[in-house]
Amino acid sequence: MTRRQCVTTTAFILTFAFATGLAPVSSVAQTNDISAIQQRFLELYGAGNYGAALNEALGLESAVKARFGEAHANYGAVLHNLGVLRGKLTQYVEAEELLRHALAVREKALGESNRSVADTLYALGDVYARQARNGDAETSYKRALAIQEKALSPIHPDVASTLNDPGMVYEKMGRLSEAEASHIRALAIRESVLGKRVAAFDRLLMRTRQGYVQSLRHDPKPRC
Repeated sequence: MTRRQCVTTTAFILTFAFATGLAPVSSVAQTNDISAIQQRFLELYGAGNYGAALNEALGLESAVKARFGEAHANYGAVLHNLGVLRGKLTQYVEAEELLRHALAVREKALGESNRSVADTLYALGDVYARQARNGDAETSYKRALAIQEKALSPIHPDVASTLNDPGMVYEKMGRLSEAEASHIRALAIRESVLGKRVAAFDRLLMRTRQGYVQSLRHDPKPRC
């Protein structure tokens, strides 16, 4: 995928403080413990040590569920992170289950048009795409894109990042005109936001991608 899959960095201490005001000392200590686990998880994940990160993520899931409950947005964030991590470990069945659960929690807790919902839809699309489930990937990417366009702007850089991935899915499905249009729109957004000089490398990549799409028109065998 063209955009790096990112884990969620929910600020549990801030969320807890705003939600409850003056909290009991034991609750504050528990929340601080959760934040410490999260920090270890993020450090291990950032270093690419996914096996060790998984251990911390599992501990984080248990702690957040006990502290906030299964309907809280914080729990949805932890499920999202676990799903992304399982995907990194190529554990796609578990990744899909976790991300679908995270999606349900986030939609209910935050609303269906929230950016966090789009993030989980994007991650779910990646899991589908890596398994060549192109129809499911397209559906997830398109839902994520619609939310981003509404919540951010049709010309936001995140929209451009999301556009590249359905473009590659369209290539695999043989829908080459749609693939090309998706990549061209992504480049146009980046140029409008960053300027043509900054986006020069993107234009080079686009020319390479267009050449690839043209080659598929002459040799339509599926490629990875």
